[in-house]
Amino acid sequence: MADLDDLKDKATDLVKDNPDQVKDGVDKLGDAIDDQTDGKFTDKIEDAVDKIGDLVDGIADGDDEKK
Repeated sequence: MADLDDLKDKATDLVKDNPDQVKDGVDKLGDAIDDQTDGKFTDKIEDAVDKIGDLVDGIADGDDEKK
C-alpha cells in the first residue's frame, strides 16, 4: 500500500503546486471528451469538471482529506 500512498502524496503535491494548471488541463480534457461525444453529455461533463475543480481548490487550500 506504500506505493499508493506515495502516488497520492505526489499527486497532492502536484495539485498544491499547480492548481491552475491542473484545472486548465481538466477543462481541456472535458472539452475533448465533449467533442468526441458530439455534445451528447455536455451537462454531465461540465458537472464533473466543476466538481474536480472544487476538489482541486480544496486540495490547494490544504484540505486534502476530501475523498
